[in-house]
Amino acid sequence: MNDREKTLRAVVVLGWVQMCMVMVAMFIIDLSRSAIGEDFSNWAGDMSYGGLLVMTGVFTLYFFMPMFALVVRARWFRCVIAGVTIMATLFFVAHEIAHLLTGDMPFGMRHALDFSHHLLGIWVTTAAIQWARIDAPAAMALSAIKPA
Repeated sequence: MNDREKTLRAVVVLGWVQMCMVMVAMFIIDLSRSAIGEDFSNWAGDMSYGGLLVMTGVFTLYFFMPMFALVVRARWFRCVIAGVTIMATLFFVAHEIAHLLTGDMPFGMRHALDFSHHLLGIWVTTAAIQWARIDAPAAMALSAIKPA
């Protein structure tokens, strides 16, 4: 693995971890805001059981994607990682647009984290696409494997 491939893989891994951290921070801040105000009614509308199911899937993706990016080096899987990163970024940008269309304007601290998450998504998407375009790693020669 050359230096460029190592760097791009590191960006993808670190970016997915950072996006997870931002998502957890947003989740905790929203939950804390509801607890301080003793009003959890917004969770019933925006989150609901369907949203909770989606968030469970999103967090599962955030937990496993960095590990897969570190372990699997096959080019086809790097393409899968790039595709999943693109879809995740577009999903969250579309979610933000939906909030804007319903009057939830981006002027609060919560939106600073939203925009940070979107910028991270764009950064990781760019790195994932570049990483996927690198040629597949060469197979290890059998002569390099020495029996014990």
